[in-house]
Amino acid sequence: MGEDIGISGNHTSNDTEFLFMMNQYWIPDLYEIKGRVDGSVTYDIPDVLNLSVEYANIRLKKNLNETYSYNISQDLSYLRQAYNRTVQSELINLNRIPKLNRSDPQYPAQISGITARLSLYGAWLEYQVMQRYSVQNRTFPALATVPADEFFAIMSNMT
Repeated sequence: MGEDIGISGNHTSNDTEFLFMMNQYWIPDLYEIKGRVDGSVTYDIPDVLNLSVEYANIRLKKNLNETYSYNISQDLSYLRQAYNRTVQSELINLNRIPKLNRSDPQYPAQISGITARLSLYGAWLEYQVMQRYSVQNRTFPALATVPADEFFAIMSNMT
């Protein structure tokens, strides 16, 4: 305990800050948005859910813009690309929510199905970030080893 955990490989201060932002802000936003949207379903006021979707748009688009502001090494470009690909695809799914039929008995399950993807992407991205740190005796689940293209192919088949 207490020992410094460095980043594996040869990285710049921009890389370090990028990983920090990814780990502390951008990825947790995926979980926070999932919670907001899921919680909004319980209200009978459509505007609450619509505001949660609008918040997701503002927050995730801001995060996208921030990722581009970092001049990161080529070694981390895949991580920025994966995060941006996640956000762009999930904004499309989130923006479908206000158009869903609220009187459909499956409505809560439809919302849950859309937001569950945020958690799956978040977990996969977290493992990608964690693997960049030099931590001894750390093992990762099978999810962490799935290459980006394969992971995105799996996620694109989820409804």
